[in-house]
Amino acid sequence: MTRISRLFLVAFFLGVLFPSAALACACGCGVFDVGTGAMMPTAEGGQVWFEYDFMNQVNNWSGASPSAKANNDDKVLRSNFFQLGGQYMFNREWGVMGEVPVTDRFFKTTDDGTGDTVKFQHSALGDIHLQGIYSGFSEDMSTGVTFGFKLPTGDFSFSGFDRDTSIGSGSTDLLLGFYHMGGLVDRFDWFTNAQLDQPFLTQDSYRPGTEIDAAIGSYYYGLNLGESAGKLAPLL
Repeated sequence: MTRISRLFLVAFFLGVLFPSAALACACGCGVFDVGTGAMMPTAEGGQVWFEYDFMNQVNNWSGASPSAKANNDDKVLRSNFFQLGGQYMFNREWGVMGEVPVTDRFFKTTDDGTGDTVKFQHSALGDIHLQGIYSGFSEDMSTGVTFGFKLPTGDFSFSGFDRDTSIGSGSTDLLLGFYHMGGLVDRFDWFTNAQLDQPFLTQDSYRPGTEIDAAIGSYYYGLNLGESAGKLAPLL
């Protein structure tokens, strides 16, 4: 492998920046599928990473405005996302990428029959992503596109969870993405990354909505922890 990415704990900031993309979590929240420049290919060879994301959904929204708690029977949706990913560039133009997520989710809601508050906890495999990469637009590989599918591998039948709160969506989705990265000043880089998630095969009369997620940021890559420990890259 040419390089190994270490632990990425950036999704909390993305969830703050893009709260409207996190209102429904059936597929595991696609806002966490857009990454940092440290995860984008810059050379031939392989890269692996482990990612952890946390989301605590306790506030209700209607459109772009807050909504009263009484308007929603669902009270808490708290998720821990664990994701193992890897990519391999066969040359400076073409590569492949895969991501395998596992989600641990706590759900607190109101029972339709009794009106009592009920709680559920569930951990399961999420929806696997398989994508191709093309980065041949420039010699430095700074611009690229991704394309592939989200597979219906996540559990969407766990008792107590609704389809819109399940770990898996039950759908097969088309994924189309774009990224670009560049230098700012010494040891500072910037990046942008966006992805379209379009369901096209669904199950049991449930169709997730079309989702577009995007991120833009800067990171400092000069904190070298040693030859065997890798680098630490603080991100904004």
